[in-house]
This record gives sequence, structure tokens and C-alpha cells, in this order.
Amino acid sequence: MVVPPGHARAQPQRHNGDMTNAPTATVCKNILRTSLLDSRLPDRLETEMLYEHYPQYQDFLVAVDIADRPFRHAAVLIPIVDRPAGLSVLLTKRTDTLRSHAGQISFPGGAIDPEDVDAEAAALRETAEEVGIQGEEIEVIGYLPTFETFTGYSITPVVALVQADFTMEIEPAEVAEVFEVPLEYFMQRENREQGQREWGGRDVNYSLFRYDGHVIWGATSGLLTQLANKLGADHEEEML
Repeated sequence: MVVPPGHARAQPQRHNGDMTNAPTATVCKNILRTSLLDSRLPDRLETEMLYEHYPQYQDFLVAVDIADRPFRHAAVLIPIVDRPAGLSVLLTKRTDTLRSHAGQISFPGGAIDPEDVDAEAAALRETAEEVGIQGEEIEVIGYLPTFETFTGYSITPVVALVQADFTMEIEPAEVAEVFEVPLEYFMQRENREQGQREWGGRDVNYSLFRYDGHVIWGATSGLLTQLANKLGADHEEEML
């Protein structure tokens, strides 16, 4: 992990935050494992989720002239922390000094490098570099469909359970803050909002969440919605 001049490396710390109003961990873990364990690493671009949340996506790609460009491949880890009070999702806030997506809420992750065996390896490497959580503290349980962004990235979401007593070492050049949100929060539809912004001369609608002063939008919000929808649908099937 390279620390630029002027940045001090954060000291490791044990993360033991208490989460409330979370779903039963055992039930959620069972749903996660049964719905995602058999999923395979995506080997092609899938845009169904993007079209669902952004109906004007195809026209937009043409407008901003990226429809025919190759997507840059990236991977993120969706870390679900296995706490006694329930499951929570770990998120990071990017520093304001980064060249891209500065100050935004995101998952640990980044570009898939040539030395990475696959997207899972990239997600685990980036997680270790950004927040210090090591592979032995992480149980990968599956993948969500590849998510294509307006900025030209094709993101492979790797879903994983993380031990509650994980060791955290934040990379201060990239990460300003790490926080957790109860998984149940994203499964409650009343917590989902719609926003709009101009991009490429067009008004683009997007989904977002607000939590404890944070605005979660963009690809992060889309992936959280996708995960929540997947868990909700499987839970309904389980109850039938």
C-alpha cells in the first residue's frame, strides 16, 4: 500500500460498532448463501439492472459518445458485516482529493489490473489496500450481475460476508471515512429516493439513499438496490 508524501498511514483498529434495527442474521445469511452461492463470475456485460433504473440509458450513451467505446473493467466488494445484532453493509467515503468520484460514497474496489487473476482477486486486493481488511476475514459468497456506469466502467460486484472483529487500516489518501448501514435499511422501499442531474446535456434520473448525513447514489446506490431486490424476492419465495 503506497502512501503519498504528506499522508500518514492510519493505525490498525478493531471495529466493533453496534448495529440496531437489523434483520435476523441467520435468516439473511441463509438467503444470501442460497441465492448467490451458485452464481458464477460474470463473463459478459449485463445491463438489465441499469436499464431498469435508468430507462433512457441507451439514448444517453449515444448522447455522450461512449456507446461504442470499450468499457473499463472494475470490481468492487460488497462487504456485509456479520454482527450479532444483524447484518450491516460497510461503505467508504472517498477523499475530496481524488481525481474521480471525489467525496462520493462507494464500496472498496477499483480497476482490474493485469496481475489480478479475476474480478474477485481485484476486489479483495483493493479492499485490503483501501481499508486493510484481509482475505482471511472475508467469505466470498457470490456475485451480482455486472453493472455498467455512465462513466464507462463495467463493474463486477463481489458479495462477501466479513467477520465482525475485522481489523481495519484506512488508506488516508483514498478513504476519508468508513461506516456501516444496517442491511435492512436498504431493503425498505421507503428509504429509496429518486434524484435528477444533468449529464451530457440530458437530465438523468437516478436512485439514492440518505443515511446519517450521507447521500448514497450512482453505481453504489444501484448495486445496493439490486442486492436488496434480490434478497427481497428470494425472501418472498421462501415464505410461500
